Parts: sequence; structure tokens; C-alpha cells
Amino acid sequence: MTDSEGNLGDCTRIRMYPQVQIIDAPPHSIFFSPCNHRWVKVNADGRRILESFRNEQVLGEWFAKYVGNHGGDEIGTRLSQFISSQVKAGILQVDGFAPAVDWRSAIDPPNLQKVYLEVTDRCNLKCHYCYNAWNRQRSQKRQRRPMSEDDWYRLVEEIHTMGVLEIVITGGEPLLCGWVVKLARHIRQLGIKTTLLTNGTLLSSDLARQLVECFDRVNISLDSSVEEKHDFGRGKGSFRKVVEGVRALRQAGHRAIIVKPVLAQHNLEGFADLPRFVREELGCFLYTPTLCLPFRAPDGSINRSFTPELEDILQALGAFSANFSRYYPMSERPPIQIGPHVSCGLGKRIVSVDSHGDVFPCQALHDPDLVCGNWYDSSIQDIRNSSDLIKQLAELSILDVRTCGQCPWALLCSGGCRAFAFGIYHDLKAFNEDFCGVLLESARSRLVEFASRCETASITT
Repeated sequence: MTDSEGNLGDCTRIRMYPQVQIIDAPPHSIFFSPCNHRWVKVNADGRRILESFRNEQVLGEWFAKYVGNHGGDEIGTRLSQFISSQVKAGILQVDGFAPAVDWRSAIDPPNLQKVYLEVTDRCNLKCHYCYNAWNRQRSQKRQRRPMSEDDWYRLVEEIHTMGVLEIVITGGEPLLCGWVVKLARHIRQLGIKTTLLTNGTLLSSDLARQLVECFDRVNISLDSSVEEKHDFGRGKGSFRKVVEGVRALRQAGHRAIIVKPVLAQHNLEGFADLPRFVREELGCFLYTPTLCLPFRAPDGSINRSFTPELEDILQALGAFSANFSRYYPMSERPPIQIGPHVSCGLGKRIVSVDSHGDVFPCQALHDPDLVCGNWYDSSIQDIRNSSDLIKQLAELSILDVRTCGQCPWALLCSGGCRAFAFGIYHDLKAFNEDFCGVLLESARSRLVEFASRCETASITT
């Protein structure tokens, strides 16, 4: 029990919260409580103390034993302060009290924050693992006309009235549209953040200078520091064009260039060299790799030919992470978030509009079964208000995913990208069983990185 000021008494019963997970991050340990999504980083003595509360202890009896073994009032005071701090931190619970947390109430409010505009489905490359390849085949059979430049301007004005924070211009290859720079400049003038997703092969010096003026960030695809490996996945000659494009952007003065690699079977070997190459030879930032998971081909079959085995993925990502830490010190990395994440926000905080006006819940979910409406028929706001699919997505939670709902790491891991799950199983609630190990390791790594930026709850006994 505690007194009126919240101090712990001798009769207080203390134990660690159920399901607390421990991560070794030498010389520290991280204790993570999934019950309340709280964590703490401690030193070796702190770990020994916390682990002594795996079973419930009466505080007075515990003190008598522990202080008796280590001696002195000074250590007793430090122990009392440390235990109190861990109760406040949510790692230790008092008298069996564990406040129930309804994580479904933590689902983010459905305020639209980001919109993807697929201004064209045309592309100058034929990447083997492009998730949008089937959409280009589908567009040839559609009755609706492609959206014109004027259509995109009207849509942007509509999006602006909704308070959207960011517009991502993508494709296909968006730089095939001669008017895309003008459109992006207009978006930026409205006060909306602009991001470009491009394969980087069309970036001339002149175009690079224009992109500096109208895009807050440019994301460029580069899969390997080895020319042959990159070209195998994306097309012969693409590597050199991408490298030249990145350098043109740098020379033009753009400082928010993000290289985004895809890890696949053909570029496993040497993948760990990308951090060095991107930092030293291109001088820009490298984003977390995207894993080439099995995807649904245009004929409906599941294509697994580019997907590495789980053991190979973990090995490649481990080597990549080690080099990433070497070439990108913590002080130079952008802040990260560790949740709790019950949903990625698809259909709620994010929507995507394709080149024929169809509205989808996510840029990676342009599937005929997931069309929420069409902009030619209704405004984005009306589609969001009337679409049964978006209403279902508003309630979608990682807690609804089989197996994930019972996992202590669920709110940190989020079960992986729902587009991958849908692509393999045609089910947004499917469990990414084959890649659970990768997702779990990624979640733990994010927590370790986040904790490394924070103070340690230290105690010396």
C-alpha cells in the first residue's frame, strides 16, 4: 500500500507487470511492458533488482533481505528511489493493481493527413517486383479517361480545403508528366508538404534545379551499390542514371534526398555496402529497406521468386544495420516513433488516388477489390464519408489480426504492412506468418534505437 503522498510502505506488495519483455542492449537492458506500452533502460544492477520482482514481494521483507546483503542506509535510500521510479515508469505494479488499457481507443482519429497522387501509371522502367505492374495492364481496359493536368489541380484545391498536411506525387514514373513540377510548385504554395517518389533515371541538371524549388523531399529507388545487381531488378543502364540523378540533385542544392532500397533475392550479396555507398559516394540519407515480399501477379498467381529466405533476410539486415550505424550516427538520424500503433492509418489518415480517379486506402493497395470510390463521381471527403470499406478500415486494428492480437510485441510491431498481407492472402487481417521473425526483430531494433537516445535509470549496489 502507499500513504497519502504516494510513498511505498513496508506492507506494499510489488511485482513486475505481466508479460514484461527484456531486450539485451549492452551495456544496458531494456524492460518493455506490453500491458501499458511503457519501457525503461537500466544498467546491470537495475536489471538484477527488477528481475527480483518477477514474483510478488512484500516490500519491507524484500528491503530487509536486500539491504542486509548489501548494507547501509545509503543503499536503502537509493533502492527506495529506484523502485519508486520503476512504479512510476509502469514496469513495477503495486498491490496487484494493473490498470486496464483499451488499446482500441488509441486508434488515431480519422483525420486525413497524407494523400498519394498517382499522376500516371506509365513508367520508363520494368522493375521485376513492381507492385503496380498489374495496374498498368488494368488501366488499358478501363472506361474512365486518365485524369488531366486540370483535373489534378482541382483535386489539389479540394485536398487543401481538407487540411491535408502532405501530398506525395508518385506513379508509374511521375517525371514522365511534363507538368508535374508546376503542379508541385502550386501544392507547395498552398502550404502543403510535397514529396516525390521517383526511380531517379530522368533527373537532368535542369530538372534537378526545378525540383529543389517545389519538393520538400525526393525519394529515389536504389537497390545496390553494385551496378549489375541494381540493373537486374530495374533494367539495364538504370543504375548509372540513378547515380547521375542523385548527384544532379545534390549539386542543385537539394538536401532532403532519401534513397529507398528494396531487399530481394538478387541483391542479398553486398546489400550491407549500401550505407557506405549512399553516404560517401552520393552524400544523402538512406531509408530503411523495403522487403520484397511475395506479391500477386497480374494473372492472380503469387510470385515468390524475388523473395529471400527468412534466414537470409535476417543475416542481410543485420549486416546492413551494423553498417548503417557506422555511417549514420544517431545524432544525424531523424526522430523515430515506437507507438503504440494499432493501425497504420490506411483509408483514415492516408488515401491514394490513381491516374483514372479511383480512390484507394493506400498507395500499395491499388486492387480492384479495394476501390473506395472514384473522384469523377464524388469528392474525396464524400467518398471517405460514404465508403463502407473506409468505415471498416476505421475499426481495423492489429488486435484483430490472428496471432498478433495475443503477441506482447503487437503494438510495437503492428504486424507488418497490410498491403503485403493482402497481396499474399487477399485479406487485410491476415497474419504475416512467414515474415513474423523479420517484423519482430525490426520492432525490437526500433525500441533499442529509441532507448539509446534516452537516459538510463541507473543504480549502483
